[in-house]
Amino acid sequence: MANASRSSKVLPWLKRLWFAVSIVLGLPFLILVALFVWEKLSWATDRDNRLFEATCDHCHTPMNAHRYAKSPDEWQNTIQRMLSRDTEYSKHIDLERRKRVLDVLIRNRSASPRALFFFRCGQCHSRSDIQPYLALDEKTLTALLRQHNKQNGFAIQTWEGELIEQQVQSMRERRRPVKTVSSRNDQHLFQRDCGVCHTLRFMYHGICTPPRDDVQWTVLTTRMQEKVPDFIGKDEIPILANQSKLICDTKKVVP
Repeated sequence: MANASRSSKVLPWLKRLWFAVSIVLGLPFLILVALFVWEKLSWATDRDNRLFEATCDHCHTPMNAHRYAKSPDEWQNTIQRMLSRDTEYSKHIDLERRKRVLDVLIRNRSASPRALFFFRCGQCHSRSDIQPYLALDEKTLTALLRQHNKQNGFAIQTWEGELIEQQVQSMRERRRPVKTVSSRNDQHLFQRDCGVCHTLRFMYHGICTPPRDDVQWTVLTTRMQEKVPDFIGKDEIPILANQSKLICDTKKVVP
């Protein structure tokens, strides 16, 4: 009787546990199925999908385009490259038809700046990590983004970096101006010269410790200038040394 009573209490909990596990394991699968269906429907319901398929089916299955996401300019280059392979066929594809095919690709397989920003930048940076950088002025932030994209060129394509830059700049424009101790020109000079080799995260973890006084920062900056004299002028040493000290003392992107 005791065993039966114990079983009657355990079985409901096991059923609930099994139900919860099924949901957790099945939810990602359902999301993938939903995305797959949405992908197919977005193409099928596009007003120029039949024109797109009839045009591209001459050389390959139109489904090939479903595997890629490109910028609008890259899709335009792709269409031109495809048509150049068969000049006889391309004579029958007028400019209006080319534009409509391009619009189909842009509507369905063109990555948005916002999506790329969260997909690429979100792998390493949280929202809180990125917010302080938005306090930089447009010129300095542009330099930082281009340097960072170049440093990650193995993972971020050029056109992706351009769209990410657009997204970050749009986020910066919505942010209130921040008063800083250092001038915008000094911030830009630091980013332009030091940011080529050193990220600010590396500054915090690799250069800011141990603490340095003014003389030690001047010595360190002078040593960096001697490594790349064609890139950093001697007259820039005091500015870069002072800006480096400010960044390390405040632990802020914009001190």
